[in-house]
Amino acid sequence: MKHRSLVDAVFPWVLLALVIGFNISEGSWSEGIRRFLGYAVVYPTLEELTFRGWCQTLFLKTSLFSNRCLGISPANLLTSILFVLVHLLVRGQIIVLLVFFPSLLLGWVREKTGSVRSSILLHSLMNIFYFNVS
Repeated sequence: MKHRSLVDAVFPWVLLALVIGFNISEGSWSEGIRRFLGYAVVYPTLEELTFRGWCQTLFLKTSLFSNRCLGISPANLLTSILFVLVHLLVRGQIIVLLVFFPSLLLGWVREKTGSVRSSILLHSLMNIFYFNVS
């Protein structure tokens, strides 16, 4: 199937939209647990599968994007720019431009390990740290 990878990239976001649509804060889960699961598990997993797992992998398959300069591939650079743009569109705050540098690190980890598992774990830890500090 030619468009299988696009379906794989879009499906998690559809699932997320369905989960967010349910008002689970009125159930047995507290708001804190829900927020933790979102920021530490759901968002990092979906974002890494989409950006590092799909976009960056797709870009790396193109020889134009696979050469590295100072350890950063053009595929990682382009993926990080897309990552920032999506965060800017969703949040609408200029401060999200600061996610560019962590995104480069996540992309570098993905390329070094050859898997998104490590970048998902690192993204989760970054979110936990950020939301506990802020």
